[in-house]
Amino acid sequence: MGTEEVVIVSAKPSCVCTTLTDLTGTRIPPGGTIEMAASLDAPKQPGEKEAKVFLRVQGADRPATVRIKGMVTLPIQPTPPYAEALKGVTSGVIDLASTDGRPFSVLASNGTAPVFVGFDPAKDAPRAAYRLQWSIEGMAPTAIPRWWIFTTDRPECVLVPCRVRNENTGARRDMARMQRHWIIEDDFVDLGEVRLNAPIEVACVIKHYNPRGGGQVEQANWWQAQVVQSVSQQSLRAEFAGLVRLDDERAEVRMKVTPIGNPTELMNAFVEIRTATGGGLLEFAAKVDR
Repeated sequence: MGTEEVVIVSAKPSCVCTTLTDLTGTRIPPGGTIEMAASLDAPKQPGEKEAKVFLRVQGADRPATVRIKGMVTLPIQPTPPYAEALKGVTSGVIDLASTDGRPFSVLASNGTAPVFVGFDPAKDAPRAAYRLQWSIEGMAPTAIPRWWIFTTDRPECVLVPCRVRNENTGARRDMARMQRHWIIEDDFVDLGEVRLNAPIEVACVIKHYNPRGGGQVEQANWWQAQVVQSVSQQSLRAEFAGLVRLDDERAEVRMKVTPIGNPTELMNAFVEIRTATGGGLLEFAAKVDR
């Protein structure tokens, strides 16, 4: 096709978080180029994010894949934006710094008192940057958190979630996806600062997933969500609020969640979404006030 004009039939992003200019019908002359404007509505999770755009052109059997990369920076930015706990590593440090240079306070480190390096909160004034320790020492493999979450006093960045990179926090946590044929597109929800007994409307996207079957839809009812229920009943209530089919590959599950129990610097709770083919977990985090 290098000597022929190329006509774009469609441009489809891999997730609903990506929006594109409409390129349908765009013609590219031999040797020519086009500009594709795209925006990535990334979740509040620091670090590099990637999305894909599938371009179909006339005369081609398969779509071309365009990769989009972006860096998510929070008002309180962690470096590195993850806890590296691979190959036997059980502890480390993460630096937190305000991007505006103003002092702030770290209230909790994964729900417990922060362990600072070179700083004593009882004696030292708040700073614009800290070094903090994290540790999964002694935790059972199934108890290792997927996220190490710092709680701060900044209203615009109450939570700073850092992914825990460990052999037990990735795909092994959700082997049931192979049977139910769907995954949650973004399975971590940062609610920020919330109040006890105040309902919050939440929507998440479930996406068809069948790599063993070459992506073929083998269970037509995979998307039909039937139940939304809290697995953390002491801290969060959850109820099903609706279902919208977005396209052949995705559906939006709507729910209402309500923080309950006691105020806490970090509520970490799970809600199960159950469809006709099985269940999967959606993780929530929040600072809960009275």
